[in-house]
Amino acid sequence: MEQVEKSPQSGGRFRAFLRAVLPLAIVVGAIVVVVILVTLARGKRPERVETGEQAVLVETIVAELKIYANQCSVKPCLRMAVLSPEQVY
Repeated sequence: MEQVEKSPQSGGRFRAFLRAVLPLAIVVGAIVVVVILVTLARGKRPERVETGEQAVLVETIVAELKIYANQCSVKPCLRMAVLSPEQVY
């Protein structure tokens, strides 16, 4: 099998080309995608139809704040039993 020798310049030129062109291509591609999405969004808007219905009138009440005397008086009940190893099984 013959080995093909690559010149050191060929890889460097390609990388330099990518470094120069790739960021520009990404920006241009992003702009193109945004323009396409905007045109698609404009075309899909439905026509506005007036329903003609009036809003329903509702009655409201004023909320009252009531504080009870025994509020927050609940105490936690903790029970702990100490068992010997013979009692566990």
